[in-house]
Amino acid sequence: MGIRNYVLCVLFVINNIFKVSGSGTENVCVNNETGKLVFGMDCTSSTQCITEYCYNTKCVCPTGKSYDACNARCTTENEYTISFEDMPPGSLYNWTFTAPMYTYVTLVLCYIDLNPSNCLNNYVYVTENINNVISSEYICLKNTSSALYFASRKNVISINYKLTDSGYRGFRGSYSVRGNNTVLTDTSGYIMNPGYPYGYLENCYYTWNISAKSGHLVSLSLLYLDLETNWDKLTVYDGPNTFSSPIYVYSGYINGTKKDLTSTSNNMFIVFTSDSSNSGRGFLALFVTQGQAYGHVCNSTHKCSDDLECLGGICSCNVSFYYDITTGHCTKALLHGAMCEPSINNMCATGFTCLTDRMNTTRCLCSSDQYEKLGTCYWGNLNCSLISRLCISVMPNLIRPAGHFYFRHSCRGPHEQKEGLQKRY
Repeated sequence: MGIRNYVLCVLFVINNIFKVSGSGTENVCVNNETGKLVFGMDCTSSTQCITEYCYNTKCVCPTGKSYDACNARCTTENEYTISFEDMPPGSLYNWTFTAPMYTYVTLVLCYIDLNPSNCLNNYVYVTENINNVISSEYICLKNTSSALYFASRKNVISINYKLTDSGYRGFRGSYSVRGNNTVLTDTSGYIMNPGYPYGYLENCYYTWNISAKSGHLVSLSLLYLDLETNWDKLTVYDGPNTFSSPIYVYSGYINGTKKDLTSTSNNMFIVFTSDSSNSGRGFLALFVTQGQAYGHVCNSTHKCSDDLECLGGICSCNVSFYYDITTGHCTKALLHGAMCEPSINNMCATGFTCLTDRMNTTRCLCSSDQYEKLGTCYWGNLNCSLISRLCISVMPNLIRPAGHFYFRHSCRGPHEQKEGLQKRY
């Protein structure tokens, strides 16, 4: 679920409150001794900025990077795992994540195993103190991998975790830092507005540019949307900016009915705006970037997904793989004896066919006029017999009965040199 499986795993095991920088790499930060403008400050040229990039009169990070406030630099790493599983019970933990100004923190709890019968003493909850309002209820779900998504309105978010009951594993999740004009270059991930799911602020303007590699497309699934009707809007553009064609504009409420959108190029641009009054919960969307699917036409402009090859102008699996319709991916072709499904093309490895055996089970086998030796099919019939109806196969095309060698072309009957057998002494 997340944007990529994360490059850093931080295991929090101390019972106190601390701040985590936007990078999550360390708690000792460097000083800005360059005299340059820091992230978010007004600028007129890129040489003025410590980020080395001035965009729309603000010091920001270049495409594909985010700001590491602790080390005062732009970095491509901006998402990190938090894990608190299998710890001894009887403790209360609290973490506060502080990101740079003009950014917000997203948090995903991807696994939770707590005691729902004792929620007051075995819970995790997310807080954001804006005007002394706590924005989350206790969460005490049991053994669930259904992800929960949160986003701060400002640049601070906190997690509180109480563990008193043994036999429950705790929770696992990830956090990341987003700006008001985020560029996403990963192959999958999520997008949500600041304040989700407890309400966004007024007068917001946020953009997300999902950028796939050349020849690939972007698919977006809107899972939830609650905006002030007619005044707050979510607009999706088929391209890298607002000059591209809009493919979806929505203002209102959607829940339970997924809305799927796909770009025609390798970019999708998303804009969220709110006015000066009233607000809803916001929106949550998941995205994935991919090439042309199995069986689709491919060329130099429209490339296949990473696990497919363009063979004869059609996206196909490699010759030693078959397309698994249940997973949507190419899978290694099956060897002799493996159970197979006759309706699936190329499920058996080269040389084998999906046939029904004597037990009425479909398996990858040699054809009826072949025999199998060491995982390979050879032409001939091992049911022949040259001595007491027994065949001894020493070499693939050779039978050796009682000191004589017969090079097999066909088997006719016992103790006979039939047509097609050449006898040598």
